[in-house]
Amino acid sequence: LARELGRTAQGAVFVPSFAQDNPGLDVASYRGQLLQLDPTRREQLEHGGWDATASGGFFSAASFEFVDVLPPVPRWIRSWDFAATAPKPGTDPDWTVGGKCGLWIPRDSEGRNGKPRFVIGNIARARHDPAELEGFVKGTASLDGKRVVQLMEQEPGSAGKVVIHNWATGPLFGWTVEGIRKTGPKDEYWRPLSGYAKH
Repeated sequence: LARELGRTAQGAVFVPSFAQDNPGLDVASYRGQLLQLDPTRREQLEHGGWDATASGGFFSAASFEFVDVLPPVPRWIRSWDFAATAPKPGTDPDWTVGGKCGLWIPRDSEGRNGKPRFVIGNIARARHDPAELEGFVKGTASLDGKRVVQLMEQEPGSAGKVVIHNWATGPLFGWTVEGIRKTGPKDEYWRPLSGYAKH
């Protein structure tokens, strides 16, 4: 714009502002809200670290409590993320992963609801080509039982609907198979749960 007006462009000065600079803000409450976020988003909003990026490490073992007996989760869902390449010498292909997950709300001795818990009952993972993938998914679903919903990412358009239909009427006939359409980067889906897990 300066060039269009025939003027010399002036440099800009960035003056950062933080929560404690705002006298009308309840800083303790604001920081409490930030603690619910994943580390990357928290660094960006709390300290202005906009160069911070997610490394992919949204979860660590320290975020979870490991138990010997699964709690009585009322409804399990196995969510699948497919890859279809078997490993070959010199390659490191992606994994097909299916997480069996559910939400459990514990009750105290007087029947009051406690803090909701996201439960991961099992992780099934393998590297298979398409010919072997079908058997792996069906075998995992058989171990789950037919009360466990099999959730799969549904690609846009009619092709995605056809894939879900083929699973439901073919290898997974008799199971509840649901498709879910996703948009945007995967980290947007993981951030809320990552923040919850860390606390």
